[in-house]
Amino acid sequence: MSGHMQHIRDRYGVPAYRGRSIRFRGASEGVIVAARNDYLHVRFADGVIAKLHPTWEVEYLSLI
Repeated sequence: MSGHMQHIRDRYGVPAYRGRSIRFRGASEGVIVAARNDYLHVRFADGVIAKLHPTWEVEYLSLI
């Protein structure tokens, strides 16, 4: 799994790490739980896990 995440970081130049919070479409916030191929798997507050492209309307939130 970590190889997929590294691939996404290298290919798209994004700070994608398991456990990192993201904002999708400027509203919904979730946490990266995995990566497969070129997609992030993100768990949202309602428990839904969605597959998101790492550069399409995804904002990587601060680690603070």
